[in-house]
Amino acid sequence: GVEYNYSTDDVFSNYRHDFNDKALDKEDNVNIMGIEFDSFRDMKNNFNFITDNLKEEDVNVIFADTVYVQVVPKDVDKFLSVQKVKKLLCIENQDTIAFGDSENDIEMLKNSDISVSMGHAEERIKRVSNKVIESSENIYGFIREFLK
Repeated sequence: GVEYNYSTDDVFSNYRHDFNDKALDKEDNVNIMGIEFDSFRDMKNNFNFITDNLKEEDVNVIFADTVYVQVVPKDVDKFLSVQKVKKLLCIENQDTIAFGDSENDIEMLKNSDISVSMGHAEERIKRVSNKVIESSENIYGFIREFLK
């Protein structure tokens, strides 16, 4: 996929041009527009404005971080990417472990065989996970224990 990062000042002036006009024609490519804010407060104050202005579009607006929002096509999520990678590697029948900590990880966590969220994640992220670990620094330890 292609990712675009903008300040809040130029989000909508660039939206039509970059998100739609630069759309890739290839079936497996997806455009994602990333909007990075100066602070969580700035993102929170602008979130409704963004969703209201994009409600006619066929997109989802997702909190990806405390200062970052992603705008993605409605039929795209991280689990779809996991499925495509598994198909590409001819491992469709193998189990997957997904790690996540934000709203853009929910579908991947809900649909993976084993899902692990970080301790700092919101409760709704933790609820869809099989396990919660303290932080991303503990991923290696989790995998090492899992493979024993």
